[in-house]
Amino acid sequence: MVAFCFLAAVFTWGLGVFGASVYLHEVTKARGWSVSLVSAGITVFYLTAAMVLPAVGAAINRRGSRPVIAGGAVLLALGVAAMGHVAAPWQLHAAFVCMGLGYSTMSVIGLSATIADAKSLLQSDQRRQLAQVPQSGMSVVAGGGAVAALDVGAMPDTCAFRSIVTTQIGAS
Repeated sequence: MVAFCFLAAVFTWGLGVFGASVYLHEVTKARGWSVSLVSAGITVFYLTAAMVLPAVGAAINRRGSRPVIAGGAVLLALGVAAMGHVAAPWQLHAAFVCMGLGYSTMSVIGLSATIADAKSLLQSDQRRQLAQVPQSGMSVVAGGGAVAALDVGAMPDTCAFRSIVTTQIGAS
């Protein structure tokens, strides 16, 4: 559970929060849109996540963490994949809404609720202490997300990221 939450946080923050600068650069460059237009989409991402966060803990309590986080992962992935297909500003904003919904389920609130749920199932004090590691180490994970975003930003020239994004944007 701890390892899963750690990996979920690294990918969520890497693709969501810290990946925003990559999306800002690539979409403005490929589409010729203004920085303010794409930045408004990033703001939509943050506002969507902020509005949904209060419901995430309740959804995890009602349905369990697996379906909530799985649904969030799908939405985050759809939003990231849609970045390569946006042809109009409304599509950009819709992609950022999907990303915001997905991010909210795997942010500090979602992962803390997951850990809290798991801690209630644990019996030994030693396992409870281990389960607290993600809660006390979120800044370390956030740093890992920043590294993931830097890696994504460094990949375009050596891997397929730039070609995928620019091909999909150019093809639309």
